[in-house]
Amino acid sequence: MNKIYDGVIEDACLVSFTDAPEHHKNLRLLCGTVVEDRLQRFRPGDAFRSSPVLEVDGDNVRTANSLYQVKGSLDHIELPWSHLEAVLRLMHPREIKDFVDGGFTEILIQAETKKR
Repeated sequence: MNKIYDGVIEDACLVSFTDAPEHHKNLRLLCGTVVEDRLQRFRPGDAFRSSPVLEVDGDNVRTANSLYQVKGSLDHIELPWSHLEAVLRLMHPREIKDFVDGGFTEILIQAETKKR
């Protein structure tokens, strides 16, 4: 049986948060770059962040709203809860992790500076 995907994502990361509040302990988000969006919500090349991920099965990722196919590998990245806002603003989790690993604690300042 062929699956009908709502979208295809590459350069993909599954993000979880190390110190999330109790009611968000299991929150995971799919982030990456849009290759294709059957529902035409996003354009190819757009930065992407999903609704909460419910299930991961190989290269299939089911969120609260859609089924995505991951093209290439799916990296798993843990970030501090305080960096959720940067993820929501579509900063790539690998870039955020580089800032965190480099000792930056004010990621949003860096994200805002990068927009200019």
